[in-house]
Amino acid sequence: MPDTCLRIELLYIEALVWRRVLVPQQINLHRLHKVIQAVMG
Repeated sequence: MPDTCLRIELLYIEALVWRRVLVPQQINLHRLHKVIQAVMG
């Protein structure tokens, strides 16, 4: 199964902060949450 490219942006921040992340299409919400927390710090 192919990966999905997500662009994640922080809102309400003066400078634009974003990350591009590749995740499997079948990722579950709990694991996606952990990925977002890891890449955004």
